[in-house]
Amino acid sequence: MKQEINFYTDMKIKGFINQLFKNYFVRFKTVNNLLSTKNDGGIIFINENKENINLMVFSDNFLIFTNSWTNSYTTKKNIINIKTPLTPDKIVQRVEKYLTNKKVYFEDIFITDKNLVNVFSKESTSITEIERQILIYLLKNKQTNKNYIKRNILNIKSSIETNSIESHLTRIRKKINKIKSNLIIQSRNDSLVVGLNQKNLD
Repeated sequence: MKQEINFYTDMKIKGFINQLFKNYFVRFKTVNNLLSTKNDGGIIFINENKENINLMVFSDNFLIFTNSWTNSYTTKKNIINIKTPLTPDKIVQRVEKYLTNKKVYFEDIFITDKNLVNVFSKESTSITEIERQILIYLLKNKQTNKNYIKRNILNIKSSIETNSIESHLTRIRKKINKIKSNLIIQSRNDSLVVGLNQKNLD
């Protein structure tokens, strides 16, 4: 499954970006989408100072490429400001570093690089790249089906009988328990649902 990247820009650079990041699933959004829709961070390309973009209100991670940025957004740890112009190789390197370091939060856990961490206790455990992709997809969608994960993450045809996904889910659940998270992944026939263990919260 290709990793997703959100690109926010009003510049006519879609062809250029698609060529640079052909191994990723790229979503293009306008700069105004930053304020009008829910977002989970991403890459911003702007070619002028945008006083109306108040990124200080966002807790998500952003990487900004611009040729004239005068605001003090670099004081926020979740916002990285990159001065352009840059060579295509440098742009790819910066974006890939951003993706590696980007944290994905859900309730009492976060995922960073290849670690699963309890937000409160800071207990952590390592996860594989496949486990990371499965867990991030589940956290973003809250509910999905096993066949989707088989086809798009494990690259297994839905017609092939295998316990591979169950094995991955078992390991993920063990690691969630290891860091004492209240997160639970429930299986209902072919469906998977992510939520919190209410018994532990009472």
